[in-house]
Amino acid sequence: MAESKLTSALIAALEDPKSAEDRIQAVSREEIKNAGEAELVVRLLRLFPLSPDASAKKRTVGSPLNDVLSWMQGARDEEARAVFREHGGPQLLRIFDESIKTSPPDNNRRAKSDLPFLLKIVCKYAPQGGLDRLVTGVRSPLLKDAFLWSVIFNIVSSNRHPWQTEIIEALRDPLPDGFSGVAYLDLSNTVARSGKLTHHPFDTEAGLALLQAWLLDKDEERSSYAHSAAASIPFLSPAACEKLQALADQYPDRGVQLEAAWAAATRGVERGFETLEAACIVPQEASAAIHYLNELRAVDRIPQASKSDDFKAIAEMCQWLAHPNEMGSPPHDIRQVDARELFWPPTSDRRKLWVFRYEYQPRHGKTEPEIGHGMVGSVTFALFGESTPNLSAEQVYGLHCAWELECSGDPRAPQKRTPEAGIQILREYNPGFA
Repeated sequence: MAESKLTSALIAALEDPKSAEDRIQAVSREEIKNAGEAELVVRLLRLFPLSPDASAKKRTVGSPLNDVLSWMQGARDEEARAVFREHGGPQLLRIFDESIKTSPPDNNRRAKSDLPFLLKIVCKYAPQGGLDRLVTGVRSPLLKDAFLWSVIFNIVSSNRHPWQTEIIEALRDPLPDGFSGVAYLDLSNTVARSGKLTHHPFDTEAGLALLQAWLLDKDEERSSYAHSAAASIPFLSPAACEKLQALADQYPDRGVQLEAAWAAATRGVERGFETLEAACIVPQEASAAIHYLNELRAVDRIPQASKSDDFKAIAEMCQWLAHPNEMGSPPHDIRQVDARELFWPPTSDRRKLWVFRYEYQPRHGKTEPEIGHGMVGSVTFALFGESTPNLSAEQVYGLHCAWELECSGDPRAPQKRTPEAGIQILREYNPGFA
């Protein structure tokens, strides 16, 4: 059997380390398929850190180590993962130790990018000694503000991770600062919710000062810090609960207020339940409120009005728009434009679909509101910049139909995605459409 493209590149890189960076980049999109390729990757890791002159080609984005870590992250073959657990993990620890010692404390872009990713993979394979490197990373001025700490601690918070409680204990005193401190708070809250934490690390004088500061900071760019602070309230001493609850209840961001309502309800405070009940029939708030009531095992308090298909659809649209990868917050205004049952070519079945018109008040320095359409019923999505407010409901259906066919590589997808092209396809399956 012929060697895979990845195997050939790895062997060539090992034979000529000076060409390693170029060899790795050429196959960076390949995937580890078996234990043999994983063993070659481990051998390649022994060459790292690569010398600065390992390749004449310098990259502005990514790095050879980043590419190798991506291979390890994406490995699906169990035998390959076993190789990485046993032999790859120790190499990552060595690379981290050498890199953290030689990197200057600031202005090292590659180290700031590569080392947090390396620690993420260390968490995935959990080698002996990995926990110590995590602590070193959190305490490092170079890495403490890395955005990946939220992802790293999320991995550790999973039920079966061996470092779940140990990392909390290791970082109690002093508490981490920078963004790693907020990510550590989220980890502590998650473990506390599971009942595995007897004493919350922020239930100290220093911790309460941090929580209070985040709840007093009204900058919307840091509202997620206040959200995390509100989530800690049920796990603190009674005196701290009351003080922080008052701050969270009055915080201007509605998401923080709902988290505060959950915190109050968790403590048995009736007004917390009442706030969540009322939020269940507000489209922009319903998904979060219903989730909280389900978590509180108070399903009987979810209003009947929020259980209709039409309401579930508009709430789903709001939830999608609010995702950080989309608009980042619920719309100021949203209304149903249309709902109908159609044969939907992308899914080859008949289903009910909804079109919604959403509006955001001017923000980010803009003077005009942001208005568009989104669709629910198949793939919940809003084609920003395409599904403009002047389109009819039929045109929105057509545009989404063309887009879904295109995404799935369906041969029926039009050469150019337009509302009219999609309408024509829908008419073939739905006589009289539009």
